[in-house]
Amino acid sequence: MFEVAEIGHKLSKKQFAELAPQLHTRLLEAQFRLQKTGHSVVIIVSGVEGAGKGGVVNRLNEWLDSRGITTNAFWDETDEQVMRPAFWRFWRTLPARGNIGILFGSWYTRPIVKKVFGEIDAAEFERQLKNICEFERMLADDGVIIIKLWFHLSKHVAAKKLEKEAKSRQSPPETKKFLKQYDAFLPVSEQALRDTEQSNLPWHIIEASDEKYRDATAATIVLDTLLLHLDKDQQSNSH
Repeated sequence: MFEVAEIGHKLSKKQFAELAPQLHTRLLEAQFRLQKTGHSVVIIVSGVEGAGKGGVVNRLNEWLDSRGITTNAFWDETDEQVMRPAFWRFWRTLPARGNIGILFGSWYTRPIVKKVFGEIDAAEFERQLKNICEFERMLADDGVIIIKLWFHLSKHVAAKKLEKEAKSRQSPPETKKFLKQYDAFLPVSEQALRDTEQSNLPWHIIEASDEKYRDATAATIVLDTLLLHLDKDQQSNSH
C-alpha cells in the first residue's frame, strides 16, 4: 500500500514558487465558497513520525484564512477524557458549518498506537476501526467533508531524518520511540487505512520525503476535495 509513497517525488524551488501562489489563491476562493454552505471540513493529518505533519499544518494555516480554521492536537487522553465516550473529545472540537478543522492526531492515533504496543488485541482493534467508520459516515451524512491525509516515509528516509534532527536536538522523544517500532507500525497502519477506506471517504497517501512536494500535494488534495463537494452542491441547487 505504501509503496506508492516511496518513489522519490520532489519539487524544485522554482516549481514550488510557481505553484504556491496559485494554490494559496484557489484555496482562499474555495474557503470563501465553503462559508456560504452548510458544510464544515475536517482535515485529518496522520502518518509516520518524522514526516513533517506539523509543517503541513502550518502551511495549510498559511494558505487558508486562519479566521475560519481551528487546529487541534490529540495525543494522550486526560483522566476526564478516559471516563467519557471514545469520540467525546473529538466531537467537542468539530468545526462549525462553513469552517475548517484540522486534526493533528485524530481518532486513529490511539487505536494504532495501542495495537502496536500490545495494549489491545486484533479483535478489539477491528472493533475500534468499525466504530471509526460508523462515526465518519455519521459526520459525512451531516454535511461534514472529511479529508484524510496520511504522510509516509520509507524506513531509510525516516531514519536519516531522525539522525539529522537528533544532531540539532529538534526531534521529540516520541519520534525516536515510534520509529524504533517502524516495522510494527507498518502493517497496523496499513490495516487501519484499508479497513476505514470508504468510497466517499478515501485515504490520501502522500510521500513526505520532500517537504515542498509534501505540502503542495496535501494542499492540492484539500483543494480538489473541496471543489468536488462545492461544485456538486452548486449543480444540485441549480436543478
